[in-house]
Amino acid sequence: MATETRKSIIEVIKTPISFLVLILLIVEAALVPMAYSFPQHETLLIGFIIGFLILFILIIVGFSIWEPEVLSGKRSWHRDYAHTIADDIYFSLEGFLSNLEEAEQNEGWLFLASTLNQVDTPDKDFKRFCQKVSKRILRKIQSRPRINIQGTAGASQIQVPE
Repeated sequence: MATETRKSIIEVIKTPISFLVLILLIVEAALVPMAYSFPQHETLLIGFIIGFLILFILIIVGFSIWEPEVLSGKRSWHRDYAHTIADDIYFSLEGFLSNLEEAEQNEGWLFLASTLNQVDTPDKDFKRFCQKVSKRILRKIQSRPRINIQGTAGASQIQVPE
């Protein structure tokens, strides 16, 4: 019977929030009996119980504000891969575009960025991904050094939207 109970508890824990709640229950279940068993340390243990509960609430509130997908177990893929794919696209096309005049290169990069920014899809996550890729490409183009006719370094004139 105990094995089935443990197995059912483990099957219930499918998201990070349920794991955090299990940890809270285990810690509280250990501290409450200790508070009654050791009356000389009762105040300290009750302080730990209240402190742990407050810390737990602050952690959950923090996650829900800044990283809500963490609580549900869904990790947003645009955050992890947008910069990587933007760098790959940039390095793949930079060699081909380097044979063109600077104005034509800029036009090509702006067209690519515009196309990525105007993706028509109901998937908000994919749309954010495309926008992050576009912004990263524009930043790479804006920061690349340019040599003008006099031989002094200058920067590209592409503006990155905020």
